Amino acid sequence: DSTSVSLKTAALSNLLAAVQRFPNVLDKDQHIRPMEVQFSRLLTGASLETRKTTSTTLFGVRIVSTSAACNVTEVDGTPTRDFFTCMNNSFDYSEDQLLNVHVFSSLYCWLFYLYQAQLLEARKRQSRDDIVSKLEHYGLVHGAGTG
Repeated sequence: DSTSVSLKTAALSNLLAAVQRFPNVLDKDQHIRPMEVQFSRLLTGASLETRKTTSTTLFGVRIVSTSAACNVTEVDGTPTRDFFTCMNNSFDYSEDQLLNVHVFSSLYCWLFYLYQAQLLEARKRQSRDDIVSKLEHYGLVHGAGTG
C-alpha cells in the first residue's frame, strides 16, 4: 500500500467515470465485488487517531516542533468511538482517513450509475417479456422468438 493517496483517488475517479459511461462493461465478480470489498474496508477501517503537531516560532523561524497522537473527534468534540466518518475532525488527516472521505463521497455515483443501469436493464427485459406474453395470450404472436 505504498501507492500515494493522489494516485488512489485518481484511480477511483477514473473508475467512477467508467461506471458512469459504461456500467454494463464491468463484471460483477471480477470488478464490482472486489471494489465493493475494498470500499467496505476503507469505510470501516480508517484509523481513529491523528497527529497533532505544535510548533514554536521565534521571529518567523520554527525553533521547536512537537507531534503527539490524539483521538479523532466527533463534531461536538467528543472522541470518536466506533469508526471514522466524513463528519469527524482530525488535526492531520491520514491516508486511510482521506480515502475514507473520498470513497464516501463517491458512493452515490457508484450506486446510482452501476445499479440504476442494471435495474433499468432488468426492467427492460421484464417489460419485453410481459409484452410478448400478452401478445401470445391474445394470439397475436406464436412463441417468444417470433413477432
